[in-house]
Amino acid sequence: MYGAFKQDSSIEVKIMLEVSKAEYIEEYRIRITFNNGASGVVDLKEALWGTMFENLKDYNAFRKFEVPLRQLITTETATTVGF
Repeated sequence: MYGAFKQDSSIEVKIMLEVSKAEYIEEYRIRITFNNGASGVVDLKEALWGTMFENLKDYNAFRKFEVPLRQLITTETATTVGF
C-alpha cells in the first residue's frame, strides 16, 4: 500500500500505512492488519496468475509467508507479492 497516507489532524503528521501483521485464513485469503489498527481479509486468488506465481497455487506453499515492510514474501520460494 505504497503512498497511502492518513492525516492525523491532532498532531499534523502524515502516517504511512504499513502492513504490521498477516495471518493465513484459508485457500488464498489472508487477514491483513495495518499499523493504524485497521484490518481486513484479502483474497489473492485472482492475483496469482502467470508462471511466476504457479508454485503458489499450492495452498501449502501459499500459506508460508512473512511480512517485511509492506510485502508478502513466501518463505518456500522467495516470491514477493507487493501491495
